[in-house]
Amino acid sequence: LDQGVMMVGVTIGSGVEACFTGVTAVTGSRLAPTTLVSSDGDSEWHVNGPDAGYTGSLSFERIGNLTGAANDEDLFVFDEGGSLSGLLNGGGGGFDSLVVNGVSGGSYTPGGVFGDGIVVTDQTRIRFTGLEPIQVNGAGGSYTFISPEGADDIMVDSPAVGEIRISGTSGGITFESITLTGFDAVVIDAATNDTNGSEDDVITLSGNLSG
Repeated sequence: LDQGVMMVGVTIGSGVEACFTGVTAVTGSRLAPTTLVSSDGDSEWHVNGPDAGYTGSLSFERIGNLTGAANDEDLFVFDEGGSLSGLLNGGGGGFDSLVVNGVSGGSYTPGGVFGDGIVVTDQTRIRFTGLEPIQVNGAGGSYTFISPEGADDIMVDSPAVGEIRISGTSGGITFESITLTGFDAVVIDAATNDTNGSEDDVITLSGNLSG
């Protein structure tokens, strides 16, 4: 046992809960979805396999859902080959972010509430809530932003050399921004989720977007 590791909780299905510290490995149930919950300050989580990864000195497997600590700054990193079958929850409050590495294609569709959405890559489909900035690091190919509603007001800019950031509102609701790096092309799809009477979109390009 490593007494220096973080305190975490585990929820199995909708009923069984446990909280522990000083443990270096957690294996989830084969019979019900398992959630790993951080309750100990800022954490950096790495997902490097199907429902598997590590945070600090704690490794986990067969964990379909991850939840960060409330009112903290958690970083969730999906390395190449990492996937999560359930929900990624940044936790209430704080400033929690998502980074996905080694991507050659996919899409991002914000949810109906700020901080919610779905990131699809050639590795996985990440359903998340309670996150702030999102970054997807590519290895060529193209990546698509899909607005969730009609009447979009989208800003595309470059906060740093080689980065493309997409932010704005969709249907009057602010969506979480996404920053893309390393892609050959970025596609803005503002039409797929349009409805009658909400087809008017504004897309503003700002700065040097050529990388």
